Amino acid sequence: MRKVFGSDDFLEIVDKVSKRIGDPRVEFVRGFFNESLTEQTFRMLPFRPALYVDIDVDLYSSTVQVLEWLLTSQILVPGTVIYYDDWMSGGVQGNKKAHQESFAKFPGFQVQHLGGKHSWKGCFIVTEVP
Repeated sequence: MRKVFGSDDFLEIVDKVSKRIGDPRVEFVRGFFNESLTEQTFRMLPFRPALYVDIDVDLYSSTVQVLEWLLTSQILVPGTVIYYDDWMSGGVQGNKKAHQESFAKFPGFQVQHLGGKHSWKGCFIVTEVP
């Protein structure tokens, strides 16, 4: 498994998680979203269409950075499930606002809310891509 942008602490965590996952297709990228979710990272690593994306960020700005990278990188495909860990805690200015604004900027992407109670309120499935 390839380690990218790592320090000793990061590499120790990656080694432990890698052994637990046991899948050589898993890649770990360290860094702030605006520094690590780049065109260079996308070209350097063997990204494939995502089955599941867990967006675990607390801030509107970070959510926008993650979503816009996903929406421009062709990682999202019909059937990709997107889950926002902080959907309920960010209020209208957090994940919800970033989701609405980011998807509005990229016409052709359609998502369906999977809904549910409590923790699944921030769960969507991609139904169409441009």
